[in-house]
Formats: sequence, C-alpha cells, structure tokens
Amino acid sequence: MRQLDRLKHVLHRFNKREVGDVIHNYSAARDHYQKTQCNLQQNPHLAKLQLAERTACLNFSHHSRIYESFLRQRSKITWLRFGDQNSAYFHASLKQRKAANRITSFLDDKGQINDKFEVVVAHFLNHFRSIMGSPSLTSFQIQKYCFIHGDTLSLDHQLSLIKLFTKKDVKSVLFSISSVKSPSLDEFCSGFFKVMWKDLGDEIADAILGFFYHGELPAELNKTTLSLIPKVETSTRAVDFRSIACCNC
Repeated sequence: MRQLDRLKHVLHRFNKREVGDVIHNYSAARDHYQKTQCNLQQNPHLAKLQLAERTACLNFSHHSRIYESFLRQRSKITWLRFGDQNSAYFHASLKQRKAANRITSFLDDKGQINDKFEVVVAHFLNHFRSIMGSPSLTSFQIQKYCFIHGDTLSLDHQLSLIKLFTKKDVKSVLFSISSVKSPSLDEFCSGFFKVMWKDLGDEIADAILGFFYHGELPAELNKTTLSLIPKVETSTRAVDFRSIACCNC
C-alpha cells in the first residue's frame, strides 16, 4: 500500500509533465484543426495547407482519444458511442453523478427543509450510528434440522467450496472488472492493475491470498466507506436511505 501511495505521487508528476492539461490540449487541437480546415477551403490546391491540415487532423485525433479516455474514467459509467466523441453526453453524466451523490439537505420533524452543513451531517451520522452494530436475526445460528427439508450439496461441491484460492483466481476476478471501475478507494482503476499485472500481480495476489491463508487482513485494506442508497424516489430524510459498506479491498 505504501508503494502504491508513492507511485501515486510519481504518476501525478508524470501526468503533469508528460500528459498536461487534457481539456486544454483537446480544445487547442480542435481549434487548430478547424483553423487549418478553413485555410484549406480558401486555397484547396496549396500543398502546404494540405499538409498542415493532415497534420492537424492527426494531432486532433490523438488528443481526442486521450480526452475520451479521461471522460470515461471520470464518468465511471459504461461507454456508449454517441456522437461528438461523447463530449456532451459525458459532461452531462459527470454533472448528474456529482449532483446525485451529494446530500445537501433533509426534512426535519417539523416538516422544514434544513440545509445547514453541520446539521445535515449530524442528522445522518446520528441516525446510522443508532442502528449500526445492533444485533440482527440473520446473524443467529441456523438450526441444523432445517437442512433436511431442502437440497444439500454433494461431496464434490462441498470440497470445491473449501479449496484454496490461487493467484489465477485473483487475476480472473480482477480482470473481470470493467477497466474504468475502481475496485478500491486508492484512485487506481482496474485498467491500471490489468496493465501493470506483470509487475504488480505477485504482490496483489499475495496481499489478497494472505487473508485466506492466515485470516489476517492488512489495516490498509480494511478501510470502509459508507454509501447511502435511496429507498424512495424523493429521499428527504436519513430513514429514506439504506447504507452499504464499500470495502477498500
């Protein structure tokens, strides 16, 4: 984990030095391409302008691919091929995602909307603190006599459930995740680990398999974030949400 943290700083410097401002570079390449097209239209037989237009086209295509990749990662949604390089679509998706993930107010007991940041935070924290960690009926031990009333697993199936996981299993699960999705909270998407599997695969597999072999989980992997899922279309209070814990592993 510390290695990934150090790598993150290296990648930030690389991005700033080598990639630069993606949006600015895309806009500049597009404007330059449009300018060369206008110049060529005025003098279509001039070889110098033809070459400039082709060069600008290649440059614009290059920055368009980078820009689209940037938008795909930022939007965190499935890639759909709409027109205009999905620019308008993905910008709208980014705005919608940002708005949907933000809770700025709630309806209090008096029916008044309260949008004070500190009060909103306290309202949601107090609600979920009161219910998290409480005993649940689903955690009680299952009565063994219930098994005789249903289907049971064969011996082969039972053995397959308890066999040890392998590095191949870890790789298979990781590579099944969409490349634009983040399997953890460290800002590295699945595509990064897929590309870097040759160099990082052994360490990733050891960290994950260590839990199954020894029953110990590194503290860095045990971080969780609480996500609130609306239970109704217009959620106005804490009780209108259900919580899920997203593990950083």
